[in-house]
Amino acid sequence: MDLDDHELLELFRVAAVTARRTGARDDAPGIARHAMLELERHRGELRDLEQARAWVRRHARRAALEVVERADAAPATSVDVGPRERRTDTDATSHRLIGSLPLRHRKVFQLTYFEGLDPAEAGRRLGYTQGTVQQLLHEGRQMLQPEQPTSPARRPT
Repeated sequence: MDLDDHELLELFRVAAVTARRTGARDDAPGIARHAMLELERHRGELRDLEQARAWVRRHARRAALEVVERADAAPATSVDVGPRERRTDTDATSHRLIGSLPLRHRKVFQLTYFEGLDPAEAGRRLGYTQGTVQQLLHEGRQMLQPEQPTSPARRPT
C-alpha cells in the first residue's frame, strides 16, 4: 500500500489525537512517531487507508494506555519541592500526600502549589484549559480529604 505525504500526515494526527484522548497528553507526539514507525514496518499487511487508520488508532491507544498505566503505577516521588534546606516537615508531608494523586493531578499541584503558577499559566504549560486545571485541583483536593465519619442518627426522645 502506497501512501502520499498528505495521508501520512493524517495518520500521524490520528495517532496523536488518539493518544491524547486516551490520557497520554504529554507523550502523544512520541506515541504518534512510534506508531508511524510501526506502520512503516507493517505497511505490506494493510490493504487501504481506512485499514491503516484503524491500525494506527489501535496501536496508539494501546501505547497510550501503557504509558498511563506505567505513570499511575510509578512511585510518587517525582514532585520536586525545591532545595533540601527549604523543606520542612509540612513540605515533606505535602509532598508525600500529593505524590499519592494520579499523574495529571500531581502535575497540576506541582505547578500551582510548589511553583506558584496560576491555573491559566499552569494550563498553558500542560496543554490544558484553565477550567481543566481548576477541575483537577478540585478533584485532587477532594481525594486528599480524609473520610468524614458519619454521625449516628439521633433517636427521638
